[in-house]
Amino acid sequence: MVQVSTRIRHKAKSSSHSRDRFTDTNVPWIDRWDAGKELRQQVPREKHAGWNAPKNRPDPIDLLIKSNETRLPDLVLLRQVNVMSFCRQTEQRPNI
Repeated sequence: MVQVSTRIRHKAKSSSHSRDRFTDTNVPWIDRWDAGKELRQQVPREKHAGWNAPKNRPDPIDLLIKSNETRLPDLVLLRQVNVMSFCRQTEQRPNI
């Protein structure tokens, strides 16, 4: 039998609690904009692009081939067509 706790924890209302500058709607948008600009200077967009695959990472194609071993052979081609269709759809979306 599962025991359910009847204690309820109330959040302390403290004046020292800092507000979230990005999601708090009471903070004016210009302040949130400025906070975002400050963060962008700390971490520029170029830093997000750099990624190197780990040396022990398995080959993605080998993973796909291995995943098809347990599938019904008649449905493997259908699955590949669906995956390729999805990839083409994502390529056509505008880059935001």
